[in-house]
Amino acid sequence: ETPAAMVTEAQGRVEQLDHTLNDLNRTLSDLLVFSRDFVLHREPCVLDHLVSEVVEEMRAAAIARRVAIAYRCEGTVVPLAVDRIKLKQALLNLLKNAVEASPAMSEVLVTLGASAQQVYISMQDHGLGIAEADFPRLFSPFFSTKEKGTGLGLTFAQKIVELHNGQIVVSNNPNAGATFRVELPAYQERELR
Repeated sequence: ETPAAMVTEAQGRVEQLDHTLNDLNRTLSDLLVFSRDFVLHREPCVLDHLVSEVVEEMRAAAIARRVAIAYRCEGTVVPLAVDRIKLKQALLNLLKNAVEASPAMSEVLVTLGASAQQVYISMQDHGLGIAEADFPRLFSPFFSTKEKGTGLGLTFAQKIVELHNGQIVVSNNPNAGATFRVELPAYQERELR
């Protein structure tokens, strides 16, 4: 082997190791959510900006799968006291699932909206939807319908949303696909739980 070929091979291995370490780090941080000492670090957050960031971060992965992501903010959404980093990761997990569930040449619609009582972020895909038998265990740790899924993404997302005093409502769409709707109280409590 030439020195250049050896360097290229070594770079490939380093990149693969880097991806593996990032995956492991993400899995470990997901698992930390389940420890008793886990605390949210809340600060006022403009959710429109946060959701826009989530959409932009997923855009390249969506394009690679030939899936479009549309984002709309309906009405005025007041800033909420949330753990920006954790909530962002939870939303990324949900959007990643929506993109991966969607067939090529389809669109995932992300909507941010609010009522007097709640703020919601919904992610609607046009995939196959969720089998009735899978609904009860959808948020169970290590349950996955993906070939290489860890089964922690939805569990992590649900835990983070619950720590924000919210819930994730899941439904199949009438025509095709599923909608995951994160519902948070419109006025988050300032104290940490």
